[in-house]
This record gives sequence, C-alpha cells and structure tokens, in this order.
Amino acid sequence: MAIAFDRTRVIFDGGTRSLVMDLENKSTELPYMVQAWMEDRSGKKIEGPLVVAPATQVIEAGSKGRLTILVLGSTDAQDRETLFYLNFRELPPPRRTASDSQIALRHRLELFYRPKGLAVVPEAGSGSKAAQDLQVSRSGQELTLANSSGYFVTLASLTVDGLDLGHESRRVIGPFSSATWTVQSEEGKVRWTYIDDSGERVTVGQ
Repeated sequence: MAIAFDRTRVIFDGGTRSLVMDLENKSTELPYMVQAWMEDRSGKKIEGPLVVAPATQVIEAGSKGRLTILVLGSTDAQDRETLFYLNFRELPPPRRTASDSQIALRHRLELFYRPKGLAVVPEAGSGSKAAQDLQVSRSGQELTLANSSGYFVTLASLTVDGLDLGHESRRVIGPFSSATWTVQSEEGKVRWTYIDDSGERVTVGQ
C-alpha cells in the first residue's frame, strides 16, 4: 500500500458543509493515481447527499494530496447518524516492461454523518458513552446487545465468559437497534471492544 490516510474512519459533523482529508504517497519512486467515490450503507455508489472531490488525482512520489467531502443535500434522518462508505483506489503508473507488476488496491473507510441536531456524546474514559451504554440481555443461548442511542457502535470483538467469538463478533450496531449472537454459555461476564471516534479500540463490559 503506497497511499496513507490521515485517519481510519471519518466522522462528518453535520454542522459543517465540508471536511478535508490529507493523503500521502509513501512511495519514494512512483507517482500514484487515486480515485475516490462514495457509497451508501448497502454498497451502492452515490452522488449525494455527500460527494468527494477530486474524484481522480495523481500524487507524486513522496508528496501529499487532499480530498474534500462536500454536502450537497441533507440526509433523511436528523435524530441519528447515517453510515456511508468512502472508497479509494490507488493505481501505480503503467508497466514499463512485461516483468513489472501492476496492482490496484482498494480501500474502504466508514464515514458516519452526524447530523447537527444530534447532541455530542460526552467521552467516558477514552470511548463514547453510546458504546459503553449498550444493554445486555439473554434468552437461553442467545445474547443481545441493544443500542438505545442515535449513534452507530462498531464492535471489534466480543467475549462471553472468557470465550472470544472471533470474526462473528465484528458487527456494526445501528442507532436504536440491536445485534444478537448464539453463544455456548448462558451466563458469565460479557465484554466487548469497540472502535471510538478517533479509531482507538476500547474494551468495556457488564
């Protein structure tokens, strides 16, 4: 990977009309073309309400570039976040010889549009209150985490009675919704690790 980003996730404040991201070409030898576009939560390419510009740029070796995300409209929901995906494709220059390799890499960052009317969640420790306040409920071997806030909660891991659920635990719990897992233990301590606004991983439990 030659192109580096200044963040691992994007929080777009609905009180502003644009957001700027810095990119850097870590290659000391080759320029790279960067293509950028937006997708909705289902993975469909969109041209609003958020757009990214420029759609295509070339960043010279060892140099920096910049992307601007612009609001062209408004999201339907004003009492909750909306999830988008910011996509990048990095392309090296054309091959000089038949033996040269040419690989195009694609990157996808979560972008959370946080409407102006949604109050800022106060930080509790190093993570958001929304993620720490997930409600745990059980029904036999079914475990549910409920999110009663207007914010998305991104889980990186989940352990029940000391057992890590692995890949199955990595979910995004939407605003005013829940996620359910089938677990082996009907009791025991539940702990989860979530990703906060700055991209840091924070572990809490009940």
